[in-house]
Amino acid sequence: MLLPSVTVGPAFGLLTVPPVLLWYALAVHRLTRGLPLVQERLALRDNIRAHARRYTLSDLWTLEITFLLFVVTLLGTLPAKSNPRKLTLAIQEPALHAAAMLKRLLEDRGIKVDGTVRKLSRPPGAPEGEKRVVLAEHRSIPLGDSVKLVNKISQNLHTEMLLRTAARQDGAWTTPEDLASYPTTFYTLAGIPSGDVVQTDGSGLSRHDLVTARALVALLLYAQKQPWFEVYFASLPVAGIDGTLEDRMKNSIADGRLHAKSGSVEHVRTRSGYADLPNGKRLVFSFLSNNMGSKGHEATDALDALSIAMMEEFDAAGAACCVKAQ
Repeated sequence: MLLPSVTVGPAFGLLTVPPVLLWYALAVHRLTRGLPLVQERLALRDNIRAHARRYTLSDLWTLEITFLLFVVTLLGTLPAKSNPRKLTLAIQEPALHAAAMLKRLLEDRGIKVDGTVRKLSRPPGAPEGEKRVVLAEHRSIPLGDSVKLVNKISQNLHTEMLLRTAARQDGAWTTPEDLASYPTTFYTLAGIPSGDVVQTDGSGLSRHDLVTARALVALLLYAQKQPWFEVYFASLPVAGIDGTLEDRMKNSIADGRLHAKSGSVEHVRTRSGYADLPNGKRLVFSFLSNNMGSKGHEATDALDALSIAMMEEFDAAGAACCVKAQ
């Protein structure tokens, strides 16, 4: 958390949660020569990878992130008396991070830890002749609660973990190819045509991921027939109520009736799910917007309009059908 100065000058505040690890240095340079109406320019560098990313967070704030090696460097200006700025860093080395945190927590409690922190990748199970002792165990929340977290707020880390956990049900996997074969087998079982899905990760963030609207509708129809459907259905964001659709389509036919998962990466906006019509019928739908040149919010507004128009059209058609039948 960046805490801007109340006056123009060199002073500023920095709050890290959790505290920066001993092996993860944070360097901050030239961070407050800002005036109340001066444009903010912030650059965050955190060394683990040799590439840069640029994010435009608002009309006045562009964040440039360059990954180097175990050093996070923040450069730029903040207007004096402005609101605090929260910056989130991804954990680049999760195993090393966990080990360093454990070492630090033990030492804070007076437990001496010899040696240095390191990570070691080994196949599952103990080698022949070696006995391992479980020192601690953590049980996750129920699967339904985890799926709800994924779908309501688009928690991408959980999707990656769920894919790996599901794949383990068929035995240990050791290569990316082993992992990729699991969803392919499932899609065949769900009746999704071959070639309609190209999946390289669990979250869908990879630019190599590809999917058709037909595949998503087939998957949603498959889900409706499963004993776990009610748990899955309850996990989806509801228009005008919660999740990523909480502020969308309020006071429309979709409010409280459209249950759908949204998706967004640069130049892509999607929405797929179920729409319960006032006439009692349920629609299964998928809208995919790709390679759009407009601003993201414009594509999302268009999805709102399509969703509402779809529900109004099919609800009116159903009502007309019933009147005609009478």
